[in-house]
Amino acid sequence: MDLMTLLAIFCLLMVAVAFSPLGLGGGILYVPIMHYMLDWKIKEAIVASLTLVLMVSLGSSLAHSKSGHADHRVAKWGRIAAVPSATIGVLLSGVLLSLVGDIGIKILAALVITFVLERTIRKTVEHTVEYTEEQLLEKRNQYLAGSSSAGIAAGVLGIGGGAILVTLNRSMLKMDAKK
Repeated sequence: MDLMTLLAIFCLLMVAVAFSPLGLGGGILYVPIMHYMLDWKIKEAIVASLTLVLMVSLGSSLAHSKSGHADHRVAKWGRIAAVPSATIGVLLSGVLLSLVGDIGIKILAALVITFVLERTIRKTVEHTVEYTEEQLLEKRNQYLAGSSSAGIAAGVLGIGGGAILVTLNRSMLKMDAKK
C-alpha cells in the first residue's frame, strides 16, 4: 500500500470521527478524498461515499437518539421527503454526468458547500429558539421541500444530505446543534 492510500484512509477515518458527533455523515469530504487522493472516477467515489455516509449516519443517529437529542417527528418529516428524493438524485447523477461531466457535479457540490457555509456562519450570530407545535406545523411544507432538495443533492453528489439537513434544522427550525 502506497503512502497516498494510507493518507487517504487516515483522512476518511478522521472525517468519520469528526462529522459523526455533528450528526453528519461526512460525505461532503469523502468524495473529494476518494476522487483526488485515490484517483477514483467520480461515479465510484459517489457510490463509496454514500455507503460510508450510511454507516456513519446510522451510528450518529443512534447515539443522538440515545442521548435524547433527537426530535423524532422532525426526523420522520425529513425521511419522508429525503429518502425518495435521494433515489431520484441517484438516477439524476447518471444523467448529469453524461450531460455536464465531472465539472458540472463539482460546480453543484461547490454551490451546496457555499450554501451550508453561509447558513452556518449566519447561524452563529442568531439565537436558538424552541418552536411550539403549531409553529413547527406551519414550517412543515417548507421543511419537506428543503428535505427533498437535500435528498436530491445527496443522491447526485454522494454527500448523504446531512450537511443540508442539519443546516435546515438549525436555520429553518431554529434547533440547537445537538438536536
